[in-house]
Amino acid sequence: MDTGRADNYKYYEGFEGEPEFTITIPDTDYPPAHIWIGYIEDIFDNADLSDGGWKGFTRDYQENTGVFSNGNYTVTDMEEYLNDIMQYKDTDFQYDETSDVLELLIQTFEAALQKGTFVKLEYF
Repeated sequence: MDTGRADNYKYYEGFEGEPEFTITIPDTDYPPAHIWIGYIEDIFDNADLSDGGWKGFTRDYQENTGVFSNGNYTVTDMEEYLNDIMQYKDTDFQYDETSDVLELLIQTFEAALQKGTFVKLEYF
């Protein structure tokens, strides 16, 4: 996808040809981030149900909905998704880079919330 911006491939380099997850804030200067799906799986594979159910990314990942069901999804409820991913901040992950990917997701959702816009997710 050519957006005219310098896309961020830092978390996909070395995994070319494997499943890819992309997060974008459309119509902004915020660069799209391309992420190896292994980092996403590392975050959401061990979801906690103690708060009464899955929400946001966790729900989408665990129930194969949203971006994980059709490969393309626009998140309009920034707060639901941001609150969901924030619960993983103190998690020990399998890969060292997963914490950085989580922080990237948090920053992206915070930026979209601050700008009053949405986030576009793609999975292929």
